[in-house]
Amino acid sequence: MTDSFSDLHHKPTPLVLPNAWDVPSALAFLAAGFPAVGTTSFGIAAVLGRRDAGRATAEANEAAAGRGEVSSR
Repeated sequence: MTDSFSDLHHKPTPLVLPNAWDVPSALAFLAAGFPAVGTTSFGIAAVLGRRDAGRATAEANEAAAGRGEVSSR
């Protein structure tokens, strides 16, 4: 069973969340055993061919991940 992101915050050891900038770096972090991977706004913007101006909404980032443009598995 996979822990939820919330569950990872309630363990005896601290949650270390590496920050991936693209799919290969996210996959490398997962292969190294990290249970979760953060993202960078610049990395998301770059993958989508957009400027990083802090204007992306959570919905836009989720839609990009749902289309497979930004995914880790």
